[in-house]
Amino acid sequence: MQLANVLPVIVPRAYFSLGNFPSYCLNLRHPELCVTWVDISTPALITYVTKDAFAKWQLAPTDLHELALENLRKSDQVFTHEKVEAGQCLWKAMMQGDALGSSRLLLSKEINEEFPDGSLAGLPDRSCAFVINSRLDETQAKAAAALVEQCFTGATTPMLSELYPLRLFTIDA
Repeated sequence: MQLANVLPVIVPRAYFSLGNFPSYCLNLRHPELCVTWVDISTPALITYVTKDAFAKWQLAPTDLHELALENLRKSDQVFTHEKVEAGQCLWKAMMQGDALGSSRLLLSKEINEEFPDGSLAGLPDRSCAFVINSRLDETQAKAAAALVEQCFTGATTPMLSELYPLRLFTIDA
C-alpha cells in the first residue's frame, strides 16, 4: 500500500457500530457519517486501510487524512456534471469513475469557490454527491431535492435522502 494511492471515503457510522469493521474512522459533523480511507492501488478494487496500517501511518510526520485529501484533489476534477439555467448554476454533481464521487464533498474549499454564496449537499449514494446552489428559488430548490431523493431511491449503496449544509461534511473536531 502506497500513500499516494490512499483516498478518503465517506461511510455510515453504523459500519463501525459492532467494532468489527477493518478500518479506523473520523466522525463527520453529520451525525450519521464518518470518513475512513481506501487504497486504490489495484484497478477495479478498493481496499480499506486497515487499523494496523493506519496506526503505523499515524506515527509518521504526515497526517493521513490531509494526505488523502490532497490525493483526492489530484485524482480528478471535483465536479463531473452540472445543471445551468439562464446563466445560473443550479447544481453540480460528482460521479467520478473511481466510485468515490461522494468523497468530493470533503473538498469544501473547492466547493465554496464554485458556490461563494452558499450551498447544500446531497449524498444519495456512496458513489455520487450533489452540491446545490443555496440561492435557488422555491421551484428550483424542490426540483434539486427531488433529484437527490430519486438518486437515493435507486442507489446501489444508499446514504442520505435529503440535502444538508456543506459544513456537516467536515471532520467533527
